[in-house]
Amino acid sequence: MGGISAPITSSQNAAAAQKTLWGPLILVTSLFFLWGLAYGLLDVLNKHLQEVLGISRTQSTLLQLAYCGAYFVMGIYPAGAILRRFGYRIGIIFGLGVYILGAILMYPASSYLTYPGLLVAIFVVACGLSTLESAANPYIAILGPTSSSAFRLNLSQSFNGIGSVIGPVIASYAFFGGSDYNGSGVKTGAGDLTSVKYVYLGVAGIVFLIMVAFIFVKLPEINEAEKVAYEGGLDADGGELRKTKIWEHTNLIWGVFAQFGYIGAQFGIASLFINVVTESINISSSQASLYLTYSLVMFTVARFIGSALLKYISARILLAIYSLCGAALCAYLIAGTGVGAVVAVMATYFFMSIMFPTIFTLAMENLGEHTKQGASFMVSSLLGGSIWPLCMAAVGDATGVTARGFFMPMIGFLMVLFFAVYGSRVPEKVKVGHQGPEHEAIAKA
Repeated sequence: MGGISAPITSSQNAAAAQKTLWGPLILVTSLFFLWGLAYGLLDVLNKHLQEVLGISRTQSTLLQLAYCGAYFVMGIYPAGAILRRFGYRIGIIFGLGVYILGAILMYPASSYLTYPGLLVAIFVVACGLSTLESAANPYIAILGPTSSSAFRLNLSQSFNGIGSVIGPVIASYAFFGGSDYNGSGVKTGAGDLTSVKYVYLGVAGIVFLIMVAFIFVKLPEINEAEKVAYEGGLDADGGELRKTKIWEHTNLIWGVFAQFGYIGAQFGIASLFINVVTESINISSSQASLYLTYSLVMFTVARFIGSALLKYISARILLAIYSLCGAALCAYLIAGTGVGAVVAVMATYFFMSIMFPTIFTLAMENLGEHTKQGASFMVSSLLGGSIWPLCMAAVGDATGVTARGFFMPMIGFLMVLFFAVYGSRVPEKVKVGHQGPEHEAIAKA
């Protein structure tokens, strides 16, 4: 798999530049699968720890807090600082290394059955993932013409969906398929976390192989040239446009706002999905988990469908339509019951499919020199995933009906709708003007 070690220049023709970018695009896309896999494992690990360690549901949500908190801590400053100082490639290698460290730390934490140790290990894993997302999302968006950045990122994010489907399948078999519990859920063995430590050691091995690939494969490093490749930052005389402050890019500010709401909605729906289904049609949790698997498959397929639609429909228009549909489904869920409620909660996965990558690309539009820091701010918005589930669960506990709390994801989808209709507009004062010949050559690549 080949690559280049310097930014693309105007001396390269469009066809050659496009061919050169396929190698980096495919390699970086593998990262999206990794954090989908990590998140998929986390959902099943939550329930497994409740049974083995005897912790409450509330205590088990500290896993999500550790996971989302790491994204916030790394995204606020460290991840962006690493990318600005060392570039995308080193940032990715660093993120993979931290991911490996966290996965290895799961071994002693699982061996000694220490919940604080497991939380620390998950926090470290998520610190690595946060750095990877801060690097990979803008890198995919910038590897080609801006007009198709939403399409590229949605396509790459589709592999995140595949990882999120495979993760629970692996974890369900590894964590619950052994001799610790019988078919009635009664503990029959020691109830230890042996399967957990070996699953994460396997993950560490896979991530190590990918890190080796990034060490030996050269990638196009886009530094100051990203202002040209990403937004054509030249004035009429070929000079640089004026410097801007990051807060002048209001599309980024509103993008963080929208992503915060979307991530909150996604985590909230996922964490209470089984509760809604069991309350609506009176089936067991194990049966309801199958509906969640079907929904995740639909989510993944819908991302590929969304990627195709983005070739013909404006990203802003499609995002507005999907977010409005998501809000409408949540409004129905608040009062709905029976099969209709199950169909509605499952359908939200279809409309959530394109939201993260589309919000991301619209928020990153015209950031130029602020691209790396902006990406880390966007990743920090994952903090919403630790707030929405708690609020929704509190409403469900108070009312006795889980679906009553779905006004929270409805709010999240309305936040996305606002961004699509208004907040995603790039301010006139930061828009680029003349796009010189060098940019035109790159934009065709």
